[in-house]
Amino acid sequence: MEMTILRQSAMSGESHSVIFLLHGYGANADDLMGLARPLATPFPDCEFVAPNAPESCPGLPNGRRWFPIPWMDGADEETVESSLQASTEILAQMVESELQRLNLREESAILFGFSQGTMIALHYAVRHVRCFAGVIGFSGRLLAPERLHSETVSRPPVLLVHGDADPVVPFACLREAGAALETAEFSVRTHVSPGTAHSIAPDGLEQAVLFARTLL
Repeated sequence: MEMTILRQSAMSGESHSVIFLLHGYGANADDLMGLARPLATPFPDCEFVAPNAPESCPGLPNGRRWFPIPWMDGADEETVESSLQASTEILAQMVESELQRLNLREESAILFGFSQGTMIALHYAVRHVRCFAGVIGFSGRLLAPERLHSETVSRPPVLLVHGDADPVVPFACLREAGAALETAEFSVRTHVSPGTAHSIAPDGLEQAVLFARTLL
């Protein structure tokens, strides 16, 4: 497995925080790196880091994935779990390396995910020994909610955003993830983007900015 990284330096020239942008299935680092420019204005002291997921997607030459999806890749559950754990370890190594490079700690870092990027962000953050400033997740779901309480190590604040017209990841996943996180004593905010499909709408991005301002 390999992980290439795109970076945008802090607009001010001094990095006091970092936002990791984790793309969805079949996309790549370029997909979310486009958010760095509009986010740089409200967060001039923030560096943006967008890694490519470690695995390639069958049939998608430039597409990457954090783990296979059975109904899309034909993978069995054992393969999915093995891939998820391997990608989580690679993501953790990348995050640690980037934090060391910037001389920052997890308390100054946000994980910002879309779709499958949200899934691995939540999976990783809650099991990481040091607590991140927060997790912002768009159009995703919580993996293995039945294991959340027993496997939780850290409880970063979480914002979940989902379009109510999402045909890819069902809108019901927002409520399910929020309920599971609240039951496990997380601080959770949710936002519904009306009429939005599987994408990041301006109202959702505005909520992400407001949320991140309370954390960084």
